[in-house]
Amino acid sequence: AIAEFSPEARPASDPRPKEPARIPAEEAVVAAAAAKAKAEADAVPAAEARRNAFGAETVASRGAARFEPGPGEVRTIESTISETFKNSTGFSVFLLENGQLWREVDIPTPINARVGDKVIVEKTALGGYKLNFVRINRAILVKRLK
Repeated sequence: AIAEFSPEARPASDPRPKEPARIPAEEAVVAAAAAKAKAEADAVPAAEARRNAFGAETVASRGAARFEPGPGEVRTIESTISETFKNSTGFSVFLLENGQLWREVDIPTPINARVGDKVIVEKTALGGYKLNFVRINRAILVKRLK
């Protein structure tokens, strides 16, 4: 082992003087670059999430809970038939007391519905509507016209 350093080696063995810190302009550039990189990294997952969510509002993803109404959502209405007739294509059309106009959308079926019959319109699982006739215990698929 060397007990003492030679005069030429001493400067190499001495601790180096501390380097000056970065100047504020360099720090600002580095901080701006880091912020830009973080914003770009955050934007990619957000755009990806929006792209993956496209159309998902119509997909039943809540299992059995998908049939439960959401907060403030109306799933059924009750009313009375004030007028009924058949249109030119043979489908039944129903005017309800509340002013709503509903037309049968499935195949035309003979229904013995009368003015004054109580009906219940309910939303189906796939977004359609079903008109239930309480008196005759029948139901048809309908579309709201007005």
